[in-house]
Amino acid sequence: MRKLSDKARQAAQELYEIDQQKSWFGSPRRGGDIVARIVELAAYGEPASIPCVCRFLCAKEPAVRETSVEAIAAILSTLAPLELLQLADAFNWEYGWHAGQEWSQLRKKSVRKLAQTRDGEPSAAVLGMLSFHRNGYVREEAVKLLAEISDGGEVPFLLIRQNDWVAAISRRAQDAVKQRLEYSYSQYWFHNLDLIAHLPEFGRNDLSHITDAAFAQLLEPEHAERLATLLSSGDRKTVRRFVKRGFELPGSHAERVARLGIDLEDAVVRLWSARRQLSLATDDLLVDRLLRDGFAPIRREAYIARAEASRGEEAKVWRQAAFDRSAGIRDLARFQLRKLGYTNLRQEYLARLNHNSEDLAALMGLAECAEAPDAQRLREYCTHERPRFRRVAIAGLTRLMGASIADDLVGWLDDPSPAVAKQAARSLQEFATVLAAEKL
Repeated sequence: MRKLSDKARQAAQELYEIDQQKSWFGSPRRGGDIVARIVELAAYGEPASIPCVCRFLCAKEPAVRETSVEAIAAILSTLAPLELLQLADAFNWEYGWHAGQEWSQLRKKSVRKLAQTRDGEPSAAVLGMLSFHRNGYVREEAVKLLAEISDGGEVPFLLIRQNDWVAAISRRAQDAVKQRLEYSYSQYWFHNLDLIAHLPEFGRNDLSHITDAAFAQLLEPEHAERLATLLSSGDRKTVRRFVKRGFELPGSHAERVARLGIDLEDAVVRLWSARRQLSLATDDLLVDRLLRDGFAPIRREAYIARAEASRGEEAKVWRQAAFDRSAGIRDLARFQLRKLGYTNLRQEYLARLNHNSEDLAALMGLAECAEAPDAQRLREYCTHERPRFRRVAIAGLTRLMGASIADDLVGWLDDPSPAVAKQAARSLQEFATVLAAEKL
C-alpha cells in the first residue's frame, strides 16, 4: 500500500516537477497539466499516490481542487474497509512528508471547503482522509461533518475514529455510530463487517458493544439471504468471529446460523455449528451427516452424541468408531469400549482383514493394538503396492517390536514412496543408537 508502481511513480514525479515550476504567465497551462497527471494517478488507483494528490486540495485553481477531490474518492473506493486501517497508520507519519507543507499546516476552518465536490456537497472519502490527519482539531471537524452524511460512505471512517487517542473525537465518532445503530443501516454493516469484527481488537477503547449491536442487526431473520452469502463467501477470520459471537449472543438465531455454518468449507465453523446443532437436537439424519464429514473432530462429536443418545447400545456405536480413519477417534473408541468391559478389538481387526485384506481402517487399528503373533501379518503389508498400507505396517511393527526392527527400518529408507521413507526415518530416530557404526 505504501509503494507506487513504476508507471504511477513516473506520473507522481512529473506531477511534482510541474508543481515546482514557477511562472507568472503559464499558470492556466500548468493547471491543465496538473489536472492531467492527477487524473492519470486516479486511473492507476494506487493508495500510495494519495499523498501526491492531497497537496492539491489547497490549490487556488477550482479545477485542480475538484479533480483532487474526485481522484481521492476514486482511489479510496478501491479499498476494502479494513484496508483503510493501514491507510490511517500511513497518515500518522508518511503523508506530512509527501503531501507538503499545505497538508501539514491544515486548520479546522479549511476542512469543509477542502472536501467540497463540484456540486458543493461534501465528499465522504475526502472527509475520511482528513479524519486521519495529525491535527486533532482537523480530525474532530472531519468526524463532525462525516456524521452529517448518511449515504454509507461515512461508516468505515466513523468506525475507525471510535478508537481515536483524543477522547472527544472518539466520543463523537461513537455517538455517530450509535445513532446509525438505531435505524436500518444493515446493508452498510454487511459491507463493513470485516472492520466491525475487528473493533474488539482495538486496545484503546472497548468497542465490543458496537460489534455486538451490529451483529445483532445482521442476525435478524429478514437478513437470512444476505447472511447466507456472507458466511459462504466472507473473509474466514471475520466469519469465524461472527459465528462464534453469534452463538454467544441471546436470541433465536443460533439454530439458523448453525444450519448455515454446517455447510461451510471452513472446518472450524462447521465444528462449532455441529456442536450447536447437537446441543439443540440429536437426530439420526444429522448424526449420519456429521459422521460423513471429512474433519475428524466433527465425527468425534457425532460419535459422542450418538453414544449418549443410545443408552444400552453404546458399545455398538464405539465399535463402529473403532474403525474410523482417524487415529484419535479409534483411540477414544477403544478407551470407551474398555470402560464397557469390551477388550477384544484386536480380534475384530483381524477378522475384518481376513474378510477384506484391503480394509485400511482395520489395518490401522491392528497396527495400534497388535500383539506378538501379529508381527508376520504386519510384515506382509510392508510390501503392499499401496504406500499408505506400507506406512501403517511399518508404524505398527515399530510399536510392536521396538529396537529389534532397526535394521529393517534402514532398508525401508529406500522405499520409492517419500511418505513411507519418512515414516521409516521417524521410526528409526528412536533406535539409531543400536545400529552398527558402518550402517549408521
